[in-house]
Amino acid sequence: MNWKRVESTNRPQEFDTTLSKKWNYVRKNITEEQREAEGGTVTMYVYDELKVLKEDWELFMSVEEQKRSLADGETSIAKTAHSVGEYITVDGVFCGLLRGFVQEKPFPLAEMSRQ
Repeated sequence: MNWKRVESTNRPQEFDTTLSKKWNYVRKNITEEQREAEGGTVTMYVYDELKVLKEDWELFMSVEEQKRSLADGETSIAKTAHSVGEYITVDGVFCGLLRGFVQEKPFPLAEMSRQ
């Protein structure tokens, strides 16, 4: 990524998707500076800016959404497992211990999925 140091008299948006049909702009480290100019003081905004092709941006956002969805799914699975009770697996073998019930002989998880 090639971040550029940019200056403007207008405060920029952190994310700008409307300025260009081809590019989206990401800005960070925005600071305000007062500078002496002819006729008085001028406010300047100095910041780092990254230009990202809209197609790349859409791909990135899609991947980020999928990551969030997976994380939400993992959280749901963990909550469900917690509400059902604790369980123990050893080398992929389910050993029981669901709400205090102990399976007398372990059986593979593959067998469990066929039921």
